[in-house]
Amino acid sequence: YLERGMGANTAFFDVERIEVLRGPQGVLYGRNATGGAVNIITRDPTEEPSVAVGVTLGDYNKRRVDLGISGALAPGKVTGRLAASINRRDGFIRNLIGPDLQDEHSEGIRGKLRVQASERILVTLAGDWYRQRAIGAVSPLVHVPGQSWPTLKAPVPADFWTANVDLEDQGDNVDAYGLSVTVD
Repeated sequence: YLERGMGANTAFFDVERIEVLRGPQGVLYGRNATGGAVNIITRDPTEEPSVAVGVTLGDYNKRRVDLGISGALAPGKVTGRLAASINRRDGFIRNLIGPDLQDEHSEGIRGKLRVQASERILVTLAGDWYRQRAIGAVSPLVHVPGQSWPTLKAPVPADFWTANVDLEDQGDNVDAYGLSVTVD
């Protein structure tokens, strides 16, 4: 489970399908799924070996590499899949007094291991890790030391593609990870 803010900013890679479930989903997903749910189903391991690589290049020094590897570790008994993504891009909003804004800097890795324990029991162990370090959108309100309320940052540049923001300790710093076991 990834809450709405975090879930909207993660990289989608090695995905089999996306399910959009409308309306209340509380029975399946808990009390906070009143407006629906979005399920992102990742690819399962395969018996036959496979490798998939995707490369994206673009403006502002954009570089992204996605990799997926799958195959049998013990034929007929154990299969595995490993997927990874690295994403980088320079910021496109010029900051007059610090690093540029709206950059991308993230990486993630996901693995699945499927074990056919018996004719009737299939165990799937899945784990994922994702990290994002970026300087995103900037709020015009800042805290001034010694003042109990936020104030507007001044001076504000007239150009939309320029900012004048001191970003010492701000930015998107996200670390997410998960581990699950499914027994069928």
